[in-house]
Amino acid sequence: MERISRLVFAFVSLAALFTIMPVRGDEAFGEHMRVYAQEYARTLNTRERIKTANRFFDYLYRKEYIDTPIAFEAGSHIDSVDVNVYYYLAEWYYGEGAYREAADYCTRAAERCTDHVDKNSKGDVYSLLGAAYFRLGEFDKAADALH
Repeated sequence: MERISRLVFAFVSLAALFTIMPVRGDEAFGEHMRVYAQEYARTLNTRERIKTANRFFDYLYRKEYIDTPIAFEAGSHIDSVDVNVYYYLAEWYYGEGAYREAADYCTRAAERCTDHVDKNSKGDVYSLLGAAYFRLGEFDKAADALH
């Protein structure tokens, strides 16, 4: 019974999320997203990661993918930066219907959800992770992500 109620909760919680996810069918935009993801993954130095993240978010803002600019100060905690970058990559993959990639990036973000990351960002990460698992038919994982 508990499993069924968790799955019902997950379905209801995710129903609204499915209708608001941005979808970008633009091939050039997709290529930029993949390039930023690769560049970010290769960058190990914290200062350079923050610079790369800021270029990524500047691009998203200029392309009107995000409504408000996002920029990190030089001394920002890298966990917060990582969570935001991974979340927006996951969101894009989700909007493209690439649910496995979305789940992978959400998992990376979830691993970085430390005390340095605000509760709203954590909630966004786990909601999207649940949505991705739901779309993949992994209902138990979807329910776990939402609890």
